[in-house]
Amino acid sequence: MDDDTLRERLAVAYGTRLDGESLRWDDQREAAAVMLADRIAGLLGEPVVVAAEPGAAIGPPPWPRAPIPTGDRAAAVRDVVAWAAARGAVFDAVEIQISPAGNRTVHARRPIERQERIVFVPRDLILIDDNLDATPLGARLVPSRDRLSNQQTPFATWLAAERAQPGSPWRPYLDALPAAPDTPGFRDEADLMLLAATAARAGVLAARHSLAADHAHLVEVLGDDAPTLAALAWARAVTGSRTFKLMIDGLDCRGMVPIAEFFDHGPGDTTWSYDDSAGGLAITAARDLAAGEQIHLGYGEFANSHFVTHYGFAIDDNPDDIALLCFPPAANPLVDVAAACLWDHPLAAPIELEAGTRIEGGMRRALSLARLRVASYRELIKATDAGRFEGRELLWLGADVDRAALQLLAEAARANLARLVDPPPGDNPSAWAQTAAVIRAGERAVLAAITELPERAAPYLADPSPWPWRRAAVSIAVDSRGGEALMRSYILMIADELPR
Repeated sequence: MDDDTLRERLAVAYGTRLDGESLRWDDQREAAAVMLADRIAGLLGEPVVVAAEPGAAIGPPPWPRAPIPTGDRAAAVRDVVAWAAARGAVFDAVEIQISPAGNRTVHARRPIERQERIVFVPRDLILIDDNLDATPLGARLVPSRDRLSNQQTPFATWLAAERAQPGSPWRPYLDALPAAPDTPGFRDEADLMLLAATAARAGVLAARHSLAADHAHLVEVLGDDAPTLAALAWARAVTGSRTFKLMIDGLDCRGMVPIAEFFDHGPGDTTWSYDDSAGGLAITAARDLAAGEQIHLGYGEFANSHFVTHYGFAIDDNPDDIALLCFPPAANPLVDVAAACLWDHPLAAPIELEAGTRIEGGMRRALSLARLRVASYRELIKATDAGRFEGRELLWLGADVDRAALQLLAEAARANLARLVDPPPGDNPSAWAQTAAVIRAGERAVLAAITELPERAAPYLADPSPWPWRRAAVSIAVDSRGGEALMRSYILMIADELPR
């Protein structure tokens, strides 16, 4: 954040213009953020309270749906299976089963042994970024790709344009793609209210913001050649749920892989990778599979907020789940400004962070924010002198600070637990209502684990020595869940942070 941006944000948040003050600071040194905050905090007025306008929109509207093509969906899937086989895809060991609605699942055609290759899709059948870059449309997008908020938007732009071409060489594949993807970007506000106060809802709204911003940019760059918002929404939903991260000839790329995308999500059945020597994507059995058994492919270790936003489903008892931690506006302008400089947090406003049951990502940031808020001025100055700000995180400042910080985290978790209430049960809950219930239950479990952390950590904080902490971590199973997993992660982090 440059000094002009900070100046304007302070004027909005505190009603105070600091035009006569130098706000420059070295963004390579975290301590400089605290020093700057200390210098200007006393110059600020009271926070400006901005009331929401009556009837203001809660978030961006649902994505519009493109016209749904008519036709036999099951026949379209059978056509793409035949098309892929004719062009070199090998999947004799499996059977693609197709419902009347066109939904497809993959099953073992015969007994399959562990480590047997069951699917191979040659490079010529894989749609990757190069397909866009090699087109005139791609050439027009390249100069401004960095201005797009979602890295899949260029690929989605190409897909939307290709879908509109009747003579596309990818026609069989395009026709077999879902005509009406079931992701929550398309759902109305009544449906999204079932995700109120969840990280999942925040993820859906972020995806909507991203699509609107990127579409406006495409219109600016491509003019009449830009896809409609509905066409881009369809393409973003499709690429978001069907894109593989591939390493081809040493280069990272994203690709859509016919046949491979037919597998439902599930860990343990298969592994996959791009085989440079064979020139294609290979899927291999990770265990013995019985004839007729459905075969799954792991989409990755993600929170339910990611799964529902991009795929439309959620997983019961997801060990990778996250939830929102809600922090009220900071009472101290010094820590408010420091947090804005360190982490670009909003000034004089509530803060929501995504946190899980491991001290990493959003949970690590939440702990740093809590330490910043509970530490005394003297402790913060000592922290800058001792190099306790590292990688824009605030490290261990002492047992007393962490006791208070963990209590603040627990309060933030309890605040969101109070907001995560279940709606009255219906007689026949829809599939979407059941998915939303799974999401709420998973996020409540994460928040409950965070509320337990102060009590769990109390015995260890009485003796802040790295070696007892490491021995304690060994006593907790690596594959532990919930509060145990969070405690193990916290212990290991503190053991690394404690001064030797």
